[in-house]
This record gives sequence, structure tokens and C-alpha cells, in this order.
Amino acid sequence: MFSGNSSKHNFLIFLVVGLICYGYSNFVRYEQYRAWENNPAHYFVNGEPMMTTLDSYYWLRLAKEYSEGYDFGGGDLLRSYPDHGRQRPEFVPSISYLIAKTASIFDISHYKAGLILASALSGLFIFPLAIYFFVIGYPIAGLLGGMIGTVSLEYLIRTGIGRVDTDVLILFFPFLASAFILCAAKSYRLINLLAFSALAGGAVYLQILWAQVGTTFVIPFAAVLFLTLLARRPEQNATTQSSVPSTVTHFPLLRKIIVAVLSLVIYLTFSFGLDLSMMLTTLQQSPLARINYYLTAYVPSIDELKLPRFSNPQADSKHTPEITPDESNLTAIVFPNILQTVTEVKSAPIRRTLRLTLTSPLLSAIGLSGFLLFFLAHWRKLLPILPILFVGLLAFLGARRLALFLGPFVGIGYGYLVTLFLTLVYRYLPDISVKHLVFFRSSSNRATHWLPRVSQNLLKDISGYAIAAGVFLSLSSATAVGLVPKPSVPAPNFASFLDLKKNLPPKSSIYAWWDYGYALTEITKHRTFHDGGYQTSPKTTLIARSIVSESQKELYNTISYLTSGDVRGEFYVVGGNTSFDDILSNVYRRSVTQAHYFRITPPSLKQDNVFVVFTRDMIRKYRAINSIGKWEVTDKKLKPRQGYKILNCGRLHSYTLSCQNGAFDLKTGLTPKRARLKEAVLIDDGFVKRRTRYPHKNGLYLQVLISGSRLISVHMVGEEVYQSNFNQMFILGQYDKNLFDQYYSAFPWTRVFRVKSDTQRDIAVAPKSN
Repeated sequence: MFSGNSSKHNFLIFLVVGLICYGYSNFVRYEQYRAWENNPAHYFVNGEPMMTTLDSYYWLRLAKEYSEGYDFGGGDLLRSYPDHGRQRPEFVPSISYLIAKTASIFDISHYKAGLILASALSGLFIFPLAIYFFVIGYPIAGLLGGMIGTVSLEYLIRTGIGRVDTDVLILFFPFLASAFILCAAKSYRLINLLAFSALAGGAVYLQILWAQVGTTFVIPFAAVLFLTLLARRPEQNATTQSSVPSTVTHFPLLRKIIVAVLSLVIYLTFSFGLDLSMMLTTLQQSPLARINYYLTAYVPSIDELKLPRFSNPQADSKHTPEITPDESNLTAIVFPNILQTVTEVKSAPIRRTLRLTLTSPLLSAIGLSGFLLFFLAHWRKLLPILPILFVGLLAFLGARRLALFLGPFVGIGYGYLVTLFLTLVYRYLPDISVKHLVFFRSSSNRATHWLPRVSQNLLKDISGYAIAAGVFLSLSSATAVGLVPKPSVPAPNFASFLDLKKNLPPKSSIYAWWDYGYALTEITKHRTFHDGGYQTSPKTTLIARSIVSESQKELYNTISYLTSGDVRGEFYVVGGNTSFDDILSNVYRRSVTQAHYFRITPPSLKQDNVFVVFTRDMIRKYRAINSIGKWEVTDKKLKPRQGYKILNCGRLHSYTLSCQNGAFDLKTGLTPKRARLKEAVLIDDGFVKRRTRYPHKNGLYLQVLISGSRLISVHMVGEEVYQSNFNQMFILGQYDKNLFDQYYSAFPWTRVFRVKSDTQRDIAVAPKSN
């Protein structure tokens, strides 16, 4: 009764339970929003909710621009200054379009519309997943898969409140495609089979439009469609044979192949949006190239990234020569793989990866084992969802973000185990079967009326769903229910960006680390040098180097260098034949003679409105920035990470600093763990208030940040970090006034420096090294 035959299950009851599951998904996210409302200072600015992923600000900006009537296509003038290498989408992205329409319909801000939309969409995958398993006769497996999947840790992190991103439908379209492939496999009329194949292709095409992930899913689903049609069992009175030439009706395998190939053609046609040229181009690539494409798309290689050849088709020969460096020089230059420093694409140990679904690795392993048992018993029925499982399993090898694909399979495994248990109960314990339950007695008490068979099945359905609900409740403590996400841009940072929007001159350029690139363009409406969609460019390595350098002249020269090209700053060279090694040497050189300095210095900075923006989040990200910035082209290795050790301290009284691990005596330099201090620096509202030096040449620096009598934070750093441009300018407020002016400070959250152009500083004398 509980397995193998969907006709025995009541679809109406199943639909009601499915709606309850979807409602629960929305409720969990609404509770997150309620928690935000109870603490508005941390989650709202001027009544607007914060976002919990930095990509949200990109989609929100495009939604606003669509509402304001902007034309799409062409260059995006706010991104990748000064080359504008990022193209604005030819059409408004689907998520931005829906945000704009939701804001218009409900007459609310785009930020709030994004929250409503993300919450509503994130649970939609429950329906195609549940229907898939209803069709194959295991509705409990599908519903538990949806319930556990929607509140699994990684999925709820990536689709929770404030996560206005394409991840909210990342599971919906693949499961929809799988459901259509299953329906195609169950169709024995050729017209129905082809129709479902077309719908499967359409679902994959919608995935491409929605997530803008290219054709990643096209070939995997094409493969499972073909295999599923070949593996299906023949059915009596099948009508497909009458739709194919009679010469092959006596060869069942040949008939299967012909039908499968025909379905595959229909699927591919629709999966490429009826664009036959794109389809032919994609299919011409070798299978090994396609496999490599998929693996690198989901598991970023930790090997070296080589710089691609660049040419500028839009260069104006009257102003800027088109620069096409010799390819042998370019391919010899290897830049660090920035993705190695991004948490969400890093691989993790098996136990930690299992915790990304249910917080107990054992419970996650039990669920996945249940699915494995399910697959071994019914592999034909589960072939259509294999591409989704494969992507999820890549989480054990590559990016942790792929673990969001694993959550549903953990739930499916538990649903299958529950179904097996119920089947055994009703098969081997007939004494407690519902067919022995008295439904009612007549008023005359003349006879006992037993429940009709259809009602017996109904009670079995209800009891099965009730038991499944109990299993989910017992597992709920291991899900992410109750998680309250934090904003990616803290409210004080967001407020400071609003100040910059009001106070920066028109057409200003912001030189900042890439993480806040999208947020800065959306909030301030000013252009940035790089962002989350452009962080893998060579420009990121140059910017990181300038941030961690101990020379503010190098920071200035890098900015001047990157702004010197009209089209693509990192490829701009003084002479067209200059090798890329020479370019890097010119920018990175520290100790040079004055004459040599003048010879290799990039063109003077001519823009008046370039601003360096340092933010508090860079303290925690400094290790990654340092690792990238210390990259050497010769050895091609990321350097050991050096950064800030953030101490948990609660009170500063005179010269005694009380911390979790003991007290620091700032007069003598004694530390709880007997670490040697070279200097203790007290920074009050962004400027050095007191220095205490100790007789240790190789000691550490203790930095105590306060605001009046309030202790803000305490750091311990080494010599290199202490002398870095970031630490000197952002933490200590010390900068070369011949190169920079402090323009704005909201310490300890944001500090902004104006970069002086050649009209604002004396360029007759080369600046002194710091």
C-alpha cells in the first residue's frame, strides 16, 4: 500500500500536506523576520531591511533601474571602473524583474519586495519534488525530502530572510526538469512522451535564464533523459510502436533508441530556448571539455588560473591604442585563484560537510544511506534526479555551497525508511491494521459497518503522514530552524554608505575591496573598481597588494596605474611592447632610485574624485587579502595567511586590559600567555591616543580600539600587518598627506580617503616611501 503505486494514495490529502509543508517553509523565514523586527537597530536602516548576501545588492540595483526605465544592454558604468569590462544584461534578470513588479503591486520598497519574493520562492521546490515521488508511489519520501531540504543548514543559510538571490529557485527548476523526465518515461504515447521531453527542456532553459549559470545542466539532464527512456520496462499495449516505422517494430531495443533520440532532440531544442546555433556550438565541444566545464563550474580548481588573451574591440585609436600583448607573455603570468579565499567555495572535511544538511553528521549519514538503499532497490525510478544528487555530492570534493543540493536527499532517505517501516507494520502486524477498526454502528445496532477499502487507504495515508511528521519533529532540532542570519553589510556600514551617497562628488570612483562592490554601487550610486562578479580579474591581485603593502606610495601608484587606461586599466602599458612582468614590476617596485622612479611611474592621477574606502569587515578578511596580495609571480603560490588576532576583552581600566584569557598589563607589556609585546597602541575614535613601547625588538603589537570610555575591540598583530596601508590608514588614522586626505570617517565602521590628483599635489618631487 505504501510503496510502488501512486493510485493507492489520495491525491487531495497529499496536496493538502504539500501545501502545509510549503507554508511551513514560509513560516520559518517569517520567524526570522520577526526576530529582526525585535532588534531593528541591527537589521534595519531608515526602515529598510538589510540583506544577508552581497549579491542581493546587484539584483536590487537592477530592479530599481528597471523600475526607473533604464535601458539594458551595453556597458555597466558603475562596475569595473575604469574599463567597464562588465556588460549590463541585455534583458533585465528574472529576479530583478519580479522584485520590481512585486514592489509595484504591493507599493513597497524594493528591499521589502525582495524579502517577500525570496521567502515565497525558496519553498517552491517542494512541489515538483513531492509530485515526483507521488508519481512513483512514495509520497512520504518526497514530502520529507522537501521539509528537511527547505530547513537544512546550507539551504536555509542561502535562502533565509534577506537572501535575495537566485539560490531561492536553485532547486526548483532541476526538480521540475526531473519530474518532467519521469513523466516522459511513464508515457507510452509518443505525443505525450515528446511533450514531456519538451517541458523538461523548457525547465532547464528557465534555469539558465533564472540563475544565469550557462548551459551547465543541459547535458546532464539530456543524458538521464536518454538513459531513463532506454531503461524503462516495456508496457503492454504500448502505443509508441505504432508511431515508428514498422521495419523496427520487431526490434524493441532499436525502437527504444529511436524514441529516445527523438525525445532527446526535442529536449535539447527547448533547453536552448529554440536557439539552434547555440545548441550546435555547445554540442560540438568534446565530452571531456564538457565534463571539465561542469567540474570547474561547481568545484573551482585550486590550480593556477592563467590570464586570458585580451583585446579591446572598442578602443578609440585617436585616444587609446588597442593593446594586445604577446600571448606568450600572458600565458606565462599566473595569478592567484581568488576563489580559494572565498568561504562558500572551499571544500570541507566529510563530517563538516554532513553538518551542512543536518547539524548531526550521523543523522545526515543515516538519511543519505536511506537514499542509497532506495536507489539500489528502485534505480530506474530515480534516474531522473541523479544530476541533482551528483551536484550535491560534489560538496564533499569542492564548494560547501553545493551542500544545499544534499538536504532533500537526506529527507528522501528518511522518507523511504519510514515507508519501509509502515509497509512492514501493515504487512506483518495485521491485528493492528486499520481494516479492523470500527468506523460506526447503525442506530439500530443490528450490524457493524466496516470502513470501505478506499477509506482504509485514506486512514493509512493520514496515519503515514502523521508518523512522517513525527519523524520530522524529532529531526527538527538538527535542522537550521531558529537560525537568525546576520546582514552582510552591518547596519552602521550601510548608514555610512548612505552618507557617502549624499557627500561624495558626482561621478566619484570608489577603490575598495571587492566584497562590498555590489553594495557600494547600489547604495552610493558611484562606480567601483571591482566587485563580486569581477573579483577573479588581475585587478584584484593589484588591489590586494596595494592594501597590504607597507608603502602608501605603492597604494597611490596602483590607483594611478589602474585609472590610467581609458578601457582596461590593468592592461594599460606605457609602451605597447612592455611585457606583463615589467608591468607588475613597475607597480610593485618599492626600493628604486629617484631617476628610475620617474622612468617607470604610471601616468599621474588625473581624476579628482577617486576615494579609498576601508571598512571594518576587512579586519576579518585581511588574512585572505594578505595571502592574495603577497602573491609572487615566480613561485605561483599563495602565501601563508597573516592577519588580525581578535581578542575577547571586556574592560580597559587605566593600564589594565581584562580579557577572556587573563589580563594585560599595559605598563609592563606582560600578557596572559607571556607573549612578547613590542608596542601597545590605544586608538580613540580612529586616532592614536597613547603609545606604550616595550624593550622587545621582535614582539607583537596590541591595538586597543575605544570610543571615549567604551571598549570597541582589541587586536594583536605582527610587524607586517601593523605596518600595512590598511592598518596604518584605517586603524591608526595615519596617512601621507601629500597623497591622501581623510574625507569621511564613521570609525570603526568606515573610513574614506580622497586620493589627490596631480592638480591637488606637488608632483615635481617623488613622494617619500613610508
